[in-house]
Amino acid sequence: MTAGLVFALSAASLLCCALATEAACAAGAGPAAEGGSRSCRDGGIASGEVLLLQKHYSASLATSSGAVAEKTPCHTAVEEEGDDCYIHVKWALTSGIQRFPDWYPSLSSASTFEEFQAFLHQKGHGGCPAPCTTTTPAATTSVSSTTTPAATTSASSTTTPASATTTPESSTTTPLATTPEATTPAVTTTPGHPAHPQGDVRIKVSAFNVYYAALGRPDRTNGIGDAIAHLGADIAVITEQWNEKPAILARARATSGRNYKFCDSGPQEKWWDGDILYDDDLWMNLKDGVKDWGANRGLSWALLQHRERGHRLFVYGAHPVCCGNEKIHLQNALDFAAHVQTHPEWSEVPVVYMGDFNALEDWSSTKLYKTGSAWAYKKHWHLPMQFDDTFREPRANRWKDATTHNSGARLDYIFTEKRNPPVFQTLSASIWRHAPGGSDHYPISAEILLKR
Repeated sequence: MTAGLVFALSAASLLCCALATEAACAAGAGPAAEGGSRSCRDGGIASGEVLLLQKHYSASLATSSGAVAEKTPCHTAVEEEGDDCYIHVKWALTSGIQRFPDWYPSLSSASTFEEFQAFLHQKGHGGCPAPCTTTTPAATTSVSSTTTPAATTSASSTTTPASATTTPESSTTTPLATTPEATTPAVTTTPGHPAHPQGDVRIKVSAFNVYYAALGRPDRTNGIGDAIAHLGADIAVITEQWNEKPAILARARATSGRNYKFCDSGPQEKWWDGDILYDDDLWMNLKDGVKDWGANRGLSWALLQHRERGHRLFVYGAHPVCCGNEKIHLQNALDFAAHVQTHPEWSEVPVVYMGDFNALEDWSSTKLYKTGSAWAYKKHWHLPMQFDDTFREPRANRWKDATTHNSGARLDYIFTEKRNPPVFQTLSASIWRHAPGGSDHYPISAEILLKR
């Protein structure tokens, strides 16, 4: 064994040790209760040391084995190349370190671009290769100001709703690590994110018909915005808002401190539809739209991907015509299923379907969603999929009052797709009958586990 090869192997061992140490620190960078160690939060291994080891490791490989060196090329991300890694590094450097310093135990605002890239590289984020230490991109000073909750906590890092008699259970979704705001790509593969889902994801979902009448009045707009904030949902479907949508969103963001966004592609607010709200720090929007559902109704949909864990999820928002129009509701169900099947991702990506369905629990359209078949209007109706009613999934809710409208009716649902093996588990579900804002509907929520 040559001296050069011995040095290369030694440097490799040191580098692996350094990266493993830093990865362990990053994984434990949350509160101590979640397993973060004080030593990690106080600093951990310095990125300068990582870069130094990388430099010697690369140099030693170059002198001892050209073939091995070719397998580990360095590349410093450059904006002009449309480099996905560059976007991730720039966000971490200019925004992430300011908002969430605990995520970067070895870095500071004075750290270099390459040091941040090296950190993301060893964490496996952003599709970042090991950086070269001689070139620093010039444009590293501007980025969209998104925020991202800490990776190891079991609750959102933003303001947790007060647990009073007027609020349901607080959000306990599994948030993510460092990722920047993402634009909606034209394709459904996401560079820089896990190719396969990693671990289970806990998600809080809600559906809320905010009632259109006088919704532009400040007390109603602010009340609805506050209600959305206190629901603490990671993903929600909000129905019956029109021009008030921006004001409601602004209020919800201000009250909660969370980076909520609405899906905005397609003919938004052209019909009565089911606006899809999501926390952009937890989920990225890969694509979305609104389908003409007929009868002045729109079927909203989105394909979201969990930023940290890589899970993808189809979300559909529904608000079909009102009450008793079961033949239309049944046709809506067939049209919905046909739309889901147009997406090639559906074979691997499950569906959450939420909104004001304007149908009671024992009506034919509801049975069609839950069982995949129904007999009505002298014919059989069939769906190629089935759904669980999340409110009825917990044992304590099997016979519980499920009223979601002030008339005493159950009209609102959160459905999760049944698959074999199961991909969803309902952990809890609730209906909030004292929400502010003056709606005639009560928001319904569920905490669900999306399994790997």
